[in-house]
Amino acid sequence: SSMPADNSVMLASTAGGISVVSILAAAPTNSTVVQASPGQVYGFSVVNTSAAYQFLKIFNASTAVQISTAAHIMTKGMPPQTAYDYQFNFGIPCSTGIYAAVTGQISKADNTAIAVSTSAITIYYK
Repeated sequence: SSMPADNSVMLASTAGGISVVSILAAAPTNSTVVQASPGQVYGFSVVNTSAAYQFLKIFNASTAVQISTAAHIMTKGMPPQTAYDYQFNFGIPCSTGIYAAVTGQISKADNTAIAVSTSAITIYYK
C-alpha cells in the first residue's frame, strides 16, 4: 500500500523542495550565482542548439569567480544540437555556494565565449 504506516494523509507542500535556476545564453560565459550559500546540485536540463560542443561548469563558490583560474567541481559536455536531462541520485555538495558558467571548450582554464541564444540550462539545487 502507498499509504503511510500511521494512516496519516500525505499533503503537498511548498517547503523543502528542489529549487531551480534557468540560464539562457546571453553573455560570453553566462556566469551565474545559482546559490550564494552552501547547497547541493541535484541535476540539470540542457539544450544546445549550436553546431559545436558547449560545456557547463559548476564551481563551489558563492560569488563571481575568474573562470579561467578558479577550480571547478564538475564539467559536463553539452553535445551539439541536443537536449538532455541529468540527475544525480545524491546531491553534489558545494560547501560555499553554487556558481555555474557555460564555455566553448573543455579545458579547466577555458573561458571561451559562446554565441547568444545557443543554449538553455536549468539547474536543480537545494
